[in-house]
Amino acid sequence: MTDINKIDDLHIIILIESSKLGGAERQAILLTRELRNTYSACAQVWILKDGPEIPQSNASVPYLCKQYGIPWRVIESTQYINWDSMSEFTMKFAQELKHNKIDVLLPYWLPCNIACAISSQLAGLNACIWGQRDEGRTAGINSHLIKIAAYSSNRFISNSSTGADFLTNILKVTENRVCIIPNAVDLPQPIKSPEEWREELGIIEKTLIVCMIAHITMDKDHTTLLHAWRLLLDTTFSEYERKPHLYLLGAPVTTTLNKLKKLINKLDISKHVTFIDNVQDISGFLTIVDICVHSSQLEGIPNSVLEAMSAGVPTVGTDIPGIRYAMGEGNKQYLVPEKDPSSIATAISSLAEDDQLRLQIGGYNRQRSRELFTPERLASNTVKIIIETLNNPTPWSLTGILLRNKIILRTSLYLITTRHEKIFYIKKLALKALTKTPLLWRLTK
Repeated sequence: MTDINKIDDLHIIILIESSKLGGAERQAILLTRELRNTYSACAQVWILKDGPEIPQSNASVPYLCKQYGIPWRVIESTQYINWDSMSEFTMKFAQELKHNKIDVLLPYWLPCNIACAISSQLAGLNACIWGQRDEGRTAGINSHLIKIAAYSSNRFISNSSTGADFLTNILKVTENRVCIIPNAVDLPQPIKSPEEWREELGIIEKTLIVCMIAHITMDKDHTTLLHAWRLLLDTTFSEYERKPHLYLLGAPVTTTLNKLKKLINKLDISKHVTFIDNVQDISGFLTIVDICVHSSQLEGIPNSVLEAMSAGVPTVGTDIPGIRYAMGEGNKQYLVPEKDPSSIATAISSLAEDDQLRLQIGGYNRQRSRELFTPERLASNTVKIIIETLNNPTPWSLTGILLRNKIILRTSLYLITTRHEKIFYIKKLALKALTKTPLLWRLTK
């Protein structure tokens, strides 16, 4: 076989879990755009159907794909992809891959990793590159199924060291098969001017604006930030003529949103906190922001931190590996312990009280973003991994090689996904033999 050294004649699919624009979806679209524009690859975005209708709003994947001229399509299934229907779905998906003559799969997020890894074996593909987008928080949902998928993947890309640690320590992937490629950021031109944003939100000029951009979910820990905001209103901000305002931008999980609203009322800060959903003009909004905060407990490298840095906004973040790497040495004093309202309040206060310091830190953030987190670096590093994989497509473990046999793979899927009582004992023994016996572990090292 002749070595492959370019990708311009390859059909590449980037599979994402949702049509709603979150961090992983934005990264997938940025990568697809660069693969098409810079490397002339036949790259497309495929979306797992996540509801009866795919939204076409300005904050959706289809809208952004159209803006960049990226082909996209929805993967239909008889029922939404889940653990129990995985066997049926992957067989159907494998037929789609064969029909469309796909060469490379680049999945984003856990269900996509599983679907692509298994389907690529059924379809006979040589390149399925696992995309680790978090630190492994969902790994316990079906550990056997995840291991089968991991064995079936050729290479692994993580956007953070914590994600890479999950792959090597929990899934036991050999280190030489794992590559860390940080997220990229590419803010579009603002749609609205700062004046228009202030008018829309009713902000009086020179009012200090603080924001957190993240989905409204429990692991983002908005609770700690809200307690910090109460502390600031009682201390630093108590003497301010114009009270600073906190904006929380992100798609909400209803139960989490309701809990946060109750907490806001309890803390008596409702006049100083606003939730905003479905913001398409993040670039424009960031032009009026003085300080960005990210209080999350679990992250890879959060896009919102990179976006704020790219816009030159000073940022306060929890001292976890992904945020620590994103913010760099120049932001040490703005890395705070998890679940510590007092530390967040202190960090915000130091920036709020010093206009020149905010400009200095904002300039550092912008420069760091331009040097490390560009779409060009993201694409060039990914292309390198694609070429290496195609030139050496063998799975990383003996188990992965065995799973290239379709009978073994389909039997494994059946044992994992079925819940029939009569085969429980057989299922337990088979899974132990496949993923946990000392002999197989020694052979897969």
